[in-house]
Amino acid sequence: MVYSRIVSLLSFSSGIRSGSLAGDLERTREGIDASTVWGGIGCCAARLFSSTDVNRLLQEAGVSSLLWEKEGVFYVPRPRVPFPDVGPEKRKEAKKWTWLPVETLRGYVNGVLPEGKPPDLFYEERLRSAAVDRATGCAVPYFRKRIVPHIGVRGVLAADLPEDLRSLFKSAMRLLGDTGLGGERSHGWGRFEVSFIDGGQTPFGAVPPDKANGAMALGAFLPDKAESALIGRCAREGKKPLGYEIQRMRGFTGEASDISKPTVACLAAGSVFPFLPRGTAEDITPAFADHSVIFNGRPPFLPVA
Repeated sequence: MVYSRIVSLLSFSSGIRSGSLAGDLERTREGIDASTVWGGIGCCAARLFSSTDVNRLLQEAGVSSLLWEKEGVFYVPRPRVPFPDVGPEKRKEAKKWTWLPVETLRGYVNGVLPEGKPPDLFYEERLRSAAVDRATGCAVPYFRKRIVPHIGVRGVLAADLPEDLRSLFKSAMRLLGDTGLGGERSHGWGRFEVSFIDGGQTPFGAVPPDKANGAMALGAFLPDKAESALIGRCAREGKKPLGYEIQRMRGFTGEASDISKPTVACLAAGSVFPFLPRGTAEDITPAFADHSVIFNGRPPFLPVA
């Protein structure tokens, strides 16, 4: 199957609500995960197209978590690898770079910090609120976090798509911009205008790389059994670059449902491997759900080595 890479540029009208479940006390996400993006795309696609086409999109395509663009520079998460062969002070400086220009990834993996200061892309609004825990019926505190991009900063989503699903993806993204991404959509949060450019006009490249000495996941990555075994073997043999963080994903089905989805343990965006993985999509439809639920762990990858 022929895949191509397309980049969506999101001009937000206000900001985005991000966070996690009330059961995850005092925890908020650092941004918008690919699973949240997929939830919005899937709901919008289901309103426009047949279930067959929607299921193909959710299982065959790949989309990144929310990235950023400012003044023509595209930013991606810091690779989750130890900053190599440097002292503690330089490691402390490296941690300040939450977002890196795409062009500096290879240098960072090899111990070279980008020039200048870390980018100032958005500011955060944090509020402590309370909600009823659906499992116990008790009131529990949790943080509500909103991300508000600065003027001139746009959101970015990189997607790897089969050629015949490009128009479906674009239509779903336009509807998603009208309805909103993330939480508190009824208050106007998460709404955006979207434009599309081919990946070849950006540092992400026109097509997914067919080989790489090292590759970084741009969204939540769910390896299959063979890839899990290969990652373990690379770790035992000390192959580089290699670094990852296990992340638990959870949530509820639909927009206003009490049916919880199974928790998925995956590898977070920014995880780096000494080979180019593919990932897998899993059907995690819970009992009593009136529609299928797919967890897509096939994000786009960038070569870094």
